[in-house]
This record gives sequence, C-alpha cells and structure tokens, in this order.
Amino acid sequence: MFQKKESAMLRTRIAERKNLDIQGFYKILDRDRFFARSYLGAKSPMVIIDISTTGCALKVDRFIPKGSYVEIELKQLTKDKILDPPIIAACETVYCRYINRTSNKIGAKFLEIKHEDVDRIRQYTE
Repeated sequence: MFQKKESAMLRTRIAERKNLDIQGFYKILDRDRFFARSYLGAKSPMVIIDISTTGCALKVDRFIPKGSYVEIELKQLTKDKILDPPIIAACETVYCRYINRTSNKIGAKFLEIKHEDVDRIRQYTE
C-alpha cells in the first residue's frame, strides 16, 4: 500500500522558520564519530537557506544521503552581526535534493544543540 505525499501547503511547521543566505561550515560525521561525540574532520563551506529552532536547510557542494550525520557551524544569522560564540549543532539529514552540477539542498534536523543556541535562533526567527 502506498501513501500519498502530503502537500507542502497542508503541512504545518513545528517551529517558525526564517529564510537566510548566510555562509557557514559543515562536516560529515560517520556514525561511529557521532555516537562517540568525536567531531574531528575538515570543514566545508555551505550556505544556510533557512533556519528554525528544530533544523535548517543548507546548500552544499555534494550529495549527502538521508540519515547522514553532519555538524554545522554558524558564525552569523544576519550579515551585520557575528555570533560569539558561533552556533554549532549536530544534525541528521532528512532529505537531499539536486539543485545543479555543483550544489544540493539538504534539510537537516538538529540532534544536539545547546539550549542557549536554540534561544538565539528563536529570538532571530520570531
């Protein structure tokens, strides 16, 4: 039995989402590193497309399959205000969509994020 996809217009968001166009960094975490809380590895540039207190959408340079773990780092939420300290969150990808030859859009839900970072995002989105 197949389920129909729910229309984007009919879905309700859990949290208020705000569009962005801000640079940030990400790194892919393998499952063992994620569960060991060892987030070593090289960072790659990305663009934050939108953000909420529960997750974000990112434009990245590679295909990152659903269910993958990534760590994101945001040094700003607006072009004129630097965050000190930056927001760092461990996420799980919930989708990855092809944009063009050099970029993909991923949706990521936050798995680990500091309470004060959630508060900073909430203040920005509301």
